[in-house]
Amino acid sequence: MSHWTAGGGGQQAQDAVASTGVHFPLIVEHIATGEAIIIPTLKLESFSDTVTPKWNKEAVFGRMDEIATYQGTTRKISMKFKLGESVISEAKVHYEMIRKLMEFQYPVYLNRSNALTLAKPPLLHIKYANLISAKDKGPLICILESLSFAPILGSDIQQLPYVSLMGKEQEMESELYPKGYSVSLDMTVLHDEPLGTSVMRLADRLGESADYSRYTDATETPLEEAYAENPLGESLPGDDSHELGRTSPSGYSD
Repeated sequence: MSHWTAGGGGQQAQDAVASTGVHFPLIVEHIATGEAIIIPTLKLESFSDTVTPKWNKEAVFGRMDEIATYQGTTRKISMKFKLGESVISEAKVHYEMIRKLMEFQYPVYLNRSNALTLAKPPLLHIKYANLISAKDKGPLICILESLSFAPILGSDIQQLPYVSLMGKEQEMESELYPKGYSVSLDMTVLHDEPLGTSVMRLADRLGESADYSRYTDATETPLEEAYAENPLGESLPGDDSHELGRTSPSGYSD
C-alpha cells in the first residue's frame, strides 16, 4: 500500500486540504526531502492513463503468429492543466509553485559539489482526486518523465503579465509574474503493491477444480507448451492457425 513519507509534508498537505474543503487539489511530495506542495485551483485540460503490456515476440518458421512471451506492464499518466488564469492576486504564489515543482526533479546529494555522493533519486508521491490515486486512496509513487510550463501571454492588456519592481532605486530590478500558466506533466507509475490475479484465486472464483499449478510460470502458456510437445505443427485443440494456409498435393503450402 502506498503512503506519504513519514514525517513529510504530503500527509500534512492532504489533512490541510480536507479541513479547508478544497476540491480536487493536486498534491506532489518530494520523497527524498519530504517537501510537498498543494496546487488547489487548476483547470484540467487533458488527462490520459495508459497501461502498456510488454511482450517479447519471436517469429518461427511455419507459424502465422509470433510466439509472445509476457515481460511486464508499465503505466504512464499524462495531464495538462491551466494554473491561475483567473486568480490574478496569486500570480507570484503560482510562480513559486512552478519553481518548486522544478526543484523536485533533482536528487539529494551528500555533497552537492560531488556528483558521486548521490544519496536519493527524485521520486515523487503524487495524488489528484481518484484519477491519480492508489487503491487505498493514498498517493502513487511516480517518476516524472517531463515537466513543462508556458506562461499564458497575449496581446490584450488584460492578458499581459504583471511587472513587479523590486530593490532600491539605484538597483532597480523587474520581475515578471504571468497571470497564468499552461502546465504539462508526464509520469511513469512505480507499482509498490502486487498486481495481477493469482491462478488459485481465479480458480476459486470461477469454481474450477482443475489443477492450474503447471501454468503458474508466467513465461509459459498452455498453447506454448502444446507446441513444444508437438514440433511437427500438427493440428492442436483450439488452434486455428493451420486454417490460414492451403495444402498442395505435394504437401507444401502454396
